Amino acid sequence: MATESIFANFEITDKRAAKRFIRALEKSSKQNTKPISCHYSEPTDKEIQEMFGKN
Repeated sequence: MATESIFANFEITDKRAAKRFIRALEKSSKQNTKPISCHYSEPTDKEIQEMFGKN
């Protein structure tokens, strides 16, 4: 579990901070998330030359 490793060395001693943290976790678990998609196309030779100032 990724969450277990993230919080392995995590300690909250303040009750108010703990409650806020739990509320934030609960809120984030209920949010609808969309998968991230990236559209990437390889640059052309001309675009590469323009990036490096070789016109």
